[in-house]
Amino acid sequence: MGNILGAFAVPLKTVKDKTEGDPFFDVKKRDLLRSKLKDLEKEIMGESAVTDKIALHEIISYMRRQRENQGTNIDLAYPVRPPYSFVEVNFDPREGEYRYNVREPHLRSEDAHLIQEIKEKMEATMDQEEIPTDDGNVFCRSPNMTSFIKRRYLEVLDLFDIGVDAKRNPVYQYYIERDLIGLSRCDAVLNDPFVEDISCNGAGLPLYVFHRVFGSMKTNVMFPDDLELNRFVVKLAQVSGRHVSIYQPILDATLCDGSRVNLTLGSEVTTKGSTFTVRKFSYDPISPIDLIKFGSVSSQQLAYFWTLIENKKSLLVSGGTASGKTTLMNALCMFIRPEDKIVSIEDTPEIQIEHTNWIQSVSRSGYGMAGSGSNAGGASGMSNPGGSTPGSITLFDLLIAALRQRPEYIIVGEVRGKEAFTLFQAIAVGHASMGTVHAGGIDELMHRIENEPMNIPRVLFQSLDAVAFQGQVIYKGRRVRRIKSVTEILEIEPTTNDLMTNEVFAWDPFNDQFEFNGRSYVLESIAKETGRMADRILEEMGRKKRYLDQIHSRGISYYKDVSDAIGAYYVDPDNAFEKLEGRKSN
Repeated sequence: MGNILGAFAVPLKTVKDKTEGDPFFDVKKRDLLRSKLKDLEKEIMGESAVTDKIALHEIISYMRRQRENQGTNIDLAYPVRPPYSFVEVNFDPREGEYRYNVREPHLRSEDAHLIQEIKEKMEATMDQEEIPTDDGNVFCRSPNMTSFIKRRYLEVLDLFDIGVDAKRNPVYQYYIERDLIGLSRCDAVLNDPFVEDISCNGAGLPLYVFHRVFGSMKTNVMFPDDLELNRFVVKLAQVSGRHVSIYQPILDATLCDGSRVNLTLGSEVTTKGSTFTVRKFSYDPISPIDLIKFGSVSSQQLAYFWTLIENKKSLLVSGGTASGKTTLMNALCMFIRPEDKIVSIEDTPEIQIEHTNWIQSVSRSGYGMAGSGSNAGGASGMSNPGGSTPGSITLFDLLIAALRQRPEYIIVGEVRGKEAFTLFQAIAVGHASMGTVHAGGIDELMHRIENEPMNIPRVLFQSLDAVAFQGQVIYKGRRVRRIKSVTEILEIEPTTNDLMTNEVFAWDPFNDQFEFNGRSYVLESIAKETGRMADRILEEMGRKKRYLDQIHSRGISYYKDVSDAIGAYYVDPDNAFEKLEGRKSN
């Protein structure tokens, strides 16, 4: 958590000391910013300095209160990389929308030219062998890289006898580090823990962000011309260890921190020029208890999923783009027994599980030109997902390998290609599996499953046990994520060939409640398989619900703590309850 909220660990006095008298900061803006930060600090921590132990959701709760209480009068500021990088959120009455503004030290033209000259001299005099690579990527910001850049900066000043005012030195270093090992104009946005997605639609256009509290917002960050944007897109590809070109102008890749990025270069496929979209990676995964706090799911639903997973049932999480499918599936993976072997299969590594008995498999795009072979799986990063290249390893290849590794659970990041047929065959013969798929409801899901490129026969699809339909909805003026329904897959009606289903949970949008219909055929099948009465299964599910409620009431939400609590329940439920009851609330 400290890595995410490190920005909030800097006392306000530090901000004052480092900006006082600094010609790069407008005095009025500095004082206003300091006042806003002090309000934020008092609200969250009283009079004490903000520490890195504050849970992220507490700050999010504060922001939500500010939005609800102040509405269009909102004027919020918080640090991202203090003391030189901050974010302001306010309401623009002319546009009728919230605005996201990055505040960095203002550079005069002579400062900008001198910084550019220093960067060029640093790059020209760098010996590649000197660059620290202990983190595996020379483009990623790390303590070794940061100290290396600072050392080389001072050496260049001395070597070329460049005079820089002592007060300007820290700001020069900030911009040089930002541009060389950070992500240039986007660095502050990418370091904001409250931003989920970042979109650039072309040169001369403002970037848009999706904020965890304020939703989609226009920013004051933009790339002024095609040349700078093209260079940045190429840099993103290089940071990801990949290549993008006019020949292959589309790229899916992963940044150093695990964030997903989609790039297009030039105007080959996008008329406004190069574009990029970054979907931020969460260092600390969302736990099941976090989902309860967010209102995305009920403890009863989680107890239901827990019961299914404990008994090796297979699930799909289905929904639209940015509906929270992977987040939900990742949280549900915490219910897998700690000793069970898990094999995950992904194009982009997103699954984070607190398990040691876990093999994380990631697909690989090939090298050279695409051939004529079919590759319905669509290896990540390929500009031609319909063709294969030498050396490519697809989800289908990884799934075949996973079936030979004798896992208790197979987890597929996204089911979308020919690997789906093999996955459902594995489910049919008893391999417990989980995965995500793009579909908003059962009819849409069946249409996708039964047609190209998956081509799953309906008789094979009925091997699946349940589907959770996740959605991003508007509730009381806020964009929220909810499990809209949980549907059990039963059997095929022999005369009509219709798929029989049971909606065991449904979200009530009027009351924001999750309603249980009172009967679960999957739980009844578990009772038959284990030789127990159905009532006993429901009782055990109720006990799990109470246990999750107790974890929630004790303020335990950090994913490692939640994972430990679930593991303790598997070992000895009674003892786990006693430990929770004796634990003070956080």
